[in-house]
Amino acid sequence: MEMYRVYKYNSTTKTYQKYKDTKKCSITVTGLKAEKRYLFKVAAYKKKDGITKIGKKSAVCTAYTAPKQLKAVKITAPKTVSKGSSRNMVQLKWKKVSGATGYRVYYKTAAKSSWKLLKKTSAVSMKISVKKGKTNYFRVAAYRTKNKLTTVGKYSETVKYSAK
Repeated sequence: MEMYRVYKYNSTTKTYQKYKDTKKCSITVTGLKAEKRYLFKVAAYKKKDGITKIGKKSAVCTAYTAPKQLKAVKITAPKTVSKGSSRNMVQLKWKKVSGATGYRVYYKTAAKSSWKLLKKTSAVSMKISVKKGKTNYFRVAAYRTKNKLTTVGKYSETVKYSAK
């Protein structure tokens, strides 16, 4: 039966070192740090009569780990900044989260309805038009993108705004 030997690059020794042997065509690598690049190679091998024959190593496989998990956004209650006959303009503000690429603002118009993405922004405040006579719920999550991977942080507490 053919097996595979997975090698992980060691930047200190500048060599590929045996990481794990497996019979499967995929493995889960554990103990990696966030936001890092890792290099791997794979070689097929066979054991016969106590002798191990290892094939040629593959080309380099580059893997990136996901960005760090971000803290929850601290949101301030929305305040009315202008009133119209059928709609109010509300300003939502939150505190900057260290390391965030931007923020995702979510809303819903009923307590038991699903959250919908309103907007992605790099700002720490946003003006939102809300219909009078409706209750609106808002929450914000910071996100971080690195190496083409995005991690979304924990959601802020939900704030409720009733437009009158």
